[in-house]
Amino acid sequence: LYKNSLSFQISLTTILTIATQHPHIFVPHLNHFFIRKNDNKTVQNLKFKVLTALTSPSNADTIINEIITYTGSPDLGFAALAVKTIGKNAMINQSIIPSCLASLLKLMNRAEGPVLAETVLVIATILRLKRGTDDEAQALRNLCRKFTAIKEPTARAAVLSIVGDMHETHPEFAPQLLRYIAQNFANESPEVRIQSLTLAAKLISIEREKGSDATPNSQVPMYLLKICERDTEFDVRDRARFLVTLIESKSEKISKNLRTLLFPERKMPKWTT
Repeated sequence: LYKNSLSFQISLTTILTIATQHPHIFVPHLNHFFIRKNDNKTVQNLKFKVLTALTSPSNADTIINEIITYTGSPDLGFAALAVKTIGKNAMINQSIIPSCLASLLKLMNRAEGPVLAETVLVIATILRLKRGTDDEAQALRNLCRKFTAIKEPTARAAVLSIVGDMHETHPEFAPQLLRYIAQNFANESPEVRIQSLTLAAKLISIEREKGSDATPNSQVPMYLLKICERDTEFDVRDRARFLVTLIESKSEKISKNLRTLLFPERKMPKWTT
């Protein structure tokens, strides 16, 4: 009861404030901030934040391994929050990304529902750093392989988005995913259909830059754009018509900057505890 009391929550809040600036004070007492079964939601959230503030390359394995155990909780909201905390730790302490990615990839093979969706979103966020490493390539490959098992629209759209952003360094995945989308388009959510249109337009712009409009890599993307001009969803239809107009524009200024328009520079979010 004490651990869920208001005074305990205030104490954790104070510890979090100090730990943000002076983590070394509390690092020797890591196990005191591990989450217990009787911790309420507020205490859980505070402990996750404290653990994030205390994470460093020297203790990352201990903290990440502890948080990974929470992902098996029957409380799916709590399990998903644990996954998000791993992602936050990785983004704040980028030197521990390899170990975090390894844990997330193992989790992705057994996770389901909202936990799988959160795992996909966290991996996609880490991949946006474009580190050019072997674990990055492996993570992207696993995301694409797992695509058919991912049911949540937000997570499916995230896979399409990151595949598009990384097409220049990993060009083998986008055409395969678009062919799958084209075959199952009627069953996809509007969110996924819109993201697939963006991916299709990116592929077309790249093929145009190569001077090859009629290759197989550009036929499927254009097919998707054209059928979506008559989609039942207004947002999908509107995006398709906009992209087709952009791609078919005779304006030299637009054609020369088409790739820049479709590949805008993304600003990474600033993660804090």
